[in-house]
Amino acid sequence: MTEKSVSNKLTELFDLYKSGAVSKDEYELLKSEIINQGEIQPSQAEVHENEQNHVNENEGLNKTIEEDNNKEISVHIESKESEKDKPKKKGLFLLIIITCCLICLAAIIKFFVLNDKEQRRLNEPTIKSSNKSDDASLSTNTNNLSNTFEYEVYDTYRDRNDPFLNIRNGIGSEFEIVFKLSDGEKINILESGLGQDGKWVKIHSQSKNQIGYANSRYIRKIDEQKGVSLISGNQDSNIDVFLNVFAKEYKAENIGLNVCLNSEVSMIIITNPGSMGMGNESSQVKFIKLNFIDYNISNQTPDGSMCEGFPDSKDGIYYSRINQNDLPVYSPDGVNLIKYSLPQKYASSSEIIKALVIDQKEYKATFYFAKINGVWYLICQDFCDCSG
Repeated sequence: MTEKSVSNKLTELFDLYKSGAVSKDEYELLKSEIINQGEIQPSQAEVHENEQNHVNENEGLNKTIEEDNNKEISVHIESKESEKDKPKKKGLFLLIIITCCLICLAAIIKFFVLNDKEQRRLNEPTIKSSNKSDDASLSTNTNNLSNTFEYEVYDTYRDRNDPFLNIRNGIGSEFEIVFKLSDGEKINILESGLGQDGKWVKIHSQSKNQIGYANSRYIRKIDEQKGVSLISGNQDSNIDVFLNVFAKEYKAENIGLNVCLNSEVSMIIITNPGSMGMGNESSQVKFIKLNFIDYNISNQTPDGSMCEGFPDSKDGIYYSRINQNDLPVYSPDGVNLIKYSLPQKYASSSEIIKALVIDQKEYKATFYFAKINGVWYLICQDFCDCSG
């Protein structure tokens, strides 16, 4: 066996020993046999060199494996860190998008609000105040308008806190109230279908001679057939006949009843939006809805009361004769109280009637009539109830 072969054999045997395939005793025995077969005795230096080379090879291999493991760990850690950063980056991206959307939305809202305000400013009418310096200008503004008033205010009496039609200086309830109109007051509609809901109108008031905006809910066209009333031929009749015709025409809401107003005598309408009856002078009869069909005209006192109702009495008008001292008290301003009185020239000679209106067993109103120069006139309508 050559020296090279022996060396190779010894190397293989050493590898087996290092791998644990042979024990130390087997390794020594086999090593001796190989050396004897080759009839050579390797030097201690050669054996040591071979053993050292294998150790170095194993250390290099282990080092390479360790470096590879370190690289894999490093890549894994970097990958984990990258995964952790993904939600943060995604959240930041969404925040940027939401912020941009909010900015755009705010800009759009601002545009429409400013545009709406500008449109309202352009549509706002010129409402004149009641001071003397504006009267001429107001008269000029309305001179070209029609003097035929085809519409009237109605049904505002149902609002006990504010029984008027509010006329404003712009389209919408947020605008300033420039004057108020009572039921029966005549107006003209200059423009209609205004506002977002189309329910606002531009009006010209006959009594105020001013222009403004109002909700059409409390405006209706005057029925020309209601302009003539049978009452005009019965104003000088006895009180029973007069009240019978008056009740029929009043239920029909016939504006012809305005002939029952005397130009020399104030007609006061009293309501109770607060703790006391508020009274305002009116040039029109104020109507409320009455449902009775078979009504009674009587000078007897009905059984019942304003608050409890009249369950045992028929619907209709119950009247009694009174004197000046029994006329109602009211407040024109919510502070001071005034007792209604006829003008001095009619105070002593006029006959006065107080009439309670009962409908569906409930109290509705009290009307006061005065017979002046032989003719019956309506002088006061009191719509106060026990809630005040």
